[in-house]
Amino acid sequence: MENVESTIGKLCEKYMLGRVIKPPLAVTGGLLHKMYRVATDKGEYAVKILNPNIMKRDNVLNNMIHSEQISNELKNKINLIGAKEFDGKRVIMLDEYYFMVFEWLEGKSVFGDDITENHCEQIGLALGKIHKANIHIEGLKPESQARKLIDWDYLLNEAEKQKADYAGIIRDNLSKLKKWDRQSAGSFKEVSKRQVISHRDLDPKNVMWKDNKPFIIDWEAAGYVNPFQELIEVINYWCVNPVGKYDNNKLSKLMKGYVQSMNIAGVNWETILNCSYDGMSGWLEYNLKRALGIEGAGENDKEEGKTQLIQTIFELNKCSERQEELRELLYSYGQNCPEELILNIEKLHTTALGITRIKKNLSLAEDDVVNWCKSKILSNNADITKKGKNWYINVDNCIITVNGYSYTIITAHREKKQAASGQKGE
Repeated sequence: MENVESTIGKLCEKYMLGRVIKPPLAVTGGLLHKMYRVATDKGEYAVKILNPNIMKRDNVLNNMIHSEQISNELKNKINLIGAKEFDGKRVIMLDEYYFMVFEWLEGKSVFGDDITENHCEQIGLALGKIHKANIHIEGLKPESQARKLIDWDYLLNEAEKQKADYAGIIRDNLSKLKKWDRQSAGSFKEVSKRQVISHRDLDPKNVMWKDNKPFIIDWEAAGYVNPFQELIEVINYWCVNPVGKYDNNKLSKLMKGYVQSMNIAGVNWETILNCSYDGMSGWLEYNLKRALGIEGAGENDKEEGKTQLIQTIFELNKCSERQEELRELLYSYGQNCPEELILNIEKLHTTALGITRIKKNLSLAEDDVVNWCKSKILSNNADITKKGKNWYINVDNCIITVNGYSYTIITAHREKKQAASGQKGE
């Protein structure tokens, strides 16, 4: 686009956004499209100019249209910024270019050490709400349960033909790239059996924070995905510290938020983790093709592709190094997650003998023992832990025991007070 200012001016005039009152300001952050902050006499907007080379690819325009239908369906579930609608369209055209227009949000993204436990919990909450919503969009179909292997040999050969300075990086990592690709493709069919419509790129750069609330932006990658596969990707975006290790506190907070909407009991994390390379492998393939000139156009695309492929290979290696640690954390959290009990609270029941025992132990006058136990378990001061096969709920000086498989309330009794230090019991 030769004259961005003139084109944006015509766009604002055509769609009655007002008269542009100062030069559009380029906004950094987008890797595929160009974004500008535009001030008019009617308000401020973010105007996204969609990459014309990408828009020529099959199904890209339909995917863009679907992505904004997705954000529109979810706008009452979570905080988000979706494209404005003009004559029933959210992807609009002018002078052979496609545009999307958003209300300007005066917020900021957070990265690295600035990401707090609170940020992680709120991201977990938002992700869980998206997955639980399980929305459907007319014309949008789930991902195929089959995935072809990426031809890394061909791409390496092309890099060597061009004598590209990054060919050595591809060659040094070739065996690992093939291994990760085989793991993803091998698990893809099983993982694809459960899919929901979601954002699919919940990187910190795609979340703006205002008044301590997250607003999710850039929905163009939205579509079907296994919810737990996306959860892994989000954990890797938000819960890794600067030295490349998982921050257990941040991970626990993110999971705490997520399981308020989603039940993770019984998830086969091994299969999910095998697929965790899928998104990054696809991104690497695309950027390698950009660097080679197979995708995109011009030297800027080639340079950006080179930068991204080097960064992505680095991230893939870090992801592999952390996988065992993450596996242990996920299985441990799933086995001891208090929210599992809360999500299954309606399954709680007991026997006639259990009712008699609980009423006697607690001198309880309540007839509905099950509802009494439910209210105690759901109270804010309940301390819920799992030991072996049972849940133990310590609340208001009593301990309730619940079987972790059948959700039978086994018993409840008063908490035994420890004798004071140095004092002999009577």
